[in-house]
Amino acid sequence: MQKTGFQARFLHFFWFKVRQRLNVTDLAVTTWVNREV
Repeated sequence: MQKTGFQARFLHFFWFKVRQRLNVTDLAVTTWVNREV
C-alpha cells in the first residue's frame, strides 16, 4: 500500500516535471518562431 502511494507520488512528480519542461520548450520555440518571422 505504501509502495503504491509512493509510485503514484513519483509518477505525479515525474509528469509535473515533464509538463513543466514541455511548457518551457513550447515557450522557447514560440519565441524563436516569432523572432524568425
